[in-house]
Amino acid sequence: MILVNIALLGRIFLLGYEKIVVKKLSNGVRSESSAFLYFFIAAVSLIPTLVFVSGTIHLKLFIPLIISSIVYGVAYLFYIKALSSGEASLIAPLYNLSLLFLLLLTTIFLGEKLSLAKMGGILLLLYGASLLGEGENLIVSMKNLTQNKASLYMVIASFFIASGRVIDGYAVGSVNPLIYAFGINLGISMFFLTYILSAKSMKKTIALFKERPKIAILSGTINSYSYLLLVFAFTHIDVSIAEPASMLSTVVTVILAHFIFRENIGKRLIPAIIMVCGVWLLFL
Repeated sequence: MILVNIALLGRIFLLGYEKIVVKKLSNGVRSESSAFLYFFIAAVSLIPTLVFVSGTIHLKLFIPLIISSIVYGVAYLFYIKALSSGEASLIAPLYNLSLLFLLLLTTIFLGEKLSLAKMGGILLLLYGASLLGEGENLIVSMKNLTQNKASLYMVIASFFIASGRVIDGYAVGSVNPLIYAFGINLGISMFFLTYILSAKSMKKTIALFKERPKIAILSGTINSYSYLLLVFAFTHIDVSIAEPASMLSTVVTVILAHFIFRENIGKRLIPAIIMVCGVWLLFL
């Protein structure tokens, strides 16, 4: 159990640090270039783990993999645009909205019921998000937030990430998580490779890797292994505990953004904590 707790803590820290690294990788460059490196390196870093996988891969897995890869591709295009164009301490808490969208989508498409605790979680998420807008009231704050392009990008990304999670729910139960994780990262990287080739920006992508090789490798590796730590935690901890716990990474990001980017987080730490509390209520 100690190892499981260590794995979960590792997941929280890596997920929080990941947003900082992605911002460094994508700052001032084309989003699709940094996204391709982010996922392609993640897929490559997972190859050594595949030696521990046994069994066959069914062809029926490829359809949800392709659909999910496209959905996640769109999600992370906006995700990286958000982190590259906005302050990490402002943008990171909005990632929690993915769980709000996930709850709404599962209620609509899977018939799950909304409890009082979940409704309270939704209200806390909306309230925490409104505080980030720094308006004089809830309506003004939300208006200010939606007028910030980087914030809007992260909200869009959160919706598509939630949509991808719903698709994953249909597929991941019948395949080894390591294979699925590898397939998703490879599929998303191919999505961005197609985008890059169509935009004729391959030279810029190669130049980005040559300019920031350590950051590129670090971002992809963190992406893949933070997920593996979560999978390991799932072996002994319920998803309803481990997944909300992962959202504590938001607080890690906000704190790191202060020390690394010198961002002023005085008014953002409390909203981040409120949104994390909202996430916990969603899974009670």
